[in-house]
Amino acid sequence: MFVHGRYIRKKIIRGFSKSNKSMSTPSKPLPFFTKCCFCIPLRIGCFILGYFSLVIKTVHTITLIGFTAYFGYTTHGFDHFDRPNDMDERRVAELDIMEKPILKRIELFFAIALLANFIWLFVNIACLVGLHKRRPGPVRLYVSFATFKLILSLVGIISLMGTDLTRVLTAIFEMFTFVLAAYFILVYYVYAMQLEREEFERQSNITFEHVKTIGDIYPTKLDKQNLVA
Repeated sequence: MFVHGRYIRKKIIRGFSKSNKSMSTPSKPLPFFTKCCFCIPLRIGCFILGYFSLVIKTVHTITLIGFTAYFGYTTHGFDHFDRPNDMDERRVAELDIMEKPILKRIELFFAIALLANFIWLFVNIACLVGLHKRRPGPVRLYVSFATFKLILSLVGIISLMGTDLTRVLTAIFEMFTFVLAAYFILVYYVYAMQLEREEFERQSNITFEHVKTIGDIYPTKLDKQNLVA
């Protein structure tokens, strides 16, 4: 069977094109969701949100560290509060029994809060790195953590519901921030889908170019020769 060299290359490229079309591609971004706040491109909007969140979270973490250090210092390492030197030893023992469990709970609260803040800072920085390098993975990670945080805030909003007017007003305010946060998470999610699609198309083009150059490994005269299969 005689096959022309150029025909071989065409068959290879055509076969790759068919297999490439059959591969599952990332879902397209929502056609009506191409801007952040209906006026800013998604990429710029994600950068604004990311750096704003980073600044707020950094200030919050530094404040929390300072408050934890101050409270730990004034309670002698979350052990006890200062007492008058002339206090009766029996009274001191009673206060120790009352204070230590409370201080240990406060210490645990600060530890969990600091850990959560550091994790959130790490995720925020990773998201910004992903935005700069156009990598969807870190952005997806940020969306996952933000969604989990949003669910926790929803639980808090539900717990605030009651007959007390102050609690109802607080719940309304928290619901507003909840909706706003959900919208911003959607911005990140849509842009992550866009990055995934761009990455998929880029990888497909690179692979296709490699396949196109398969014919170049043969001599130029191959097109004028007949190959025996």
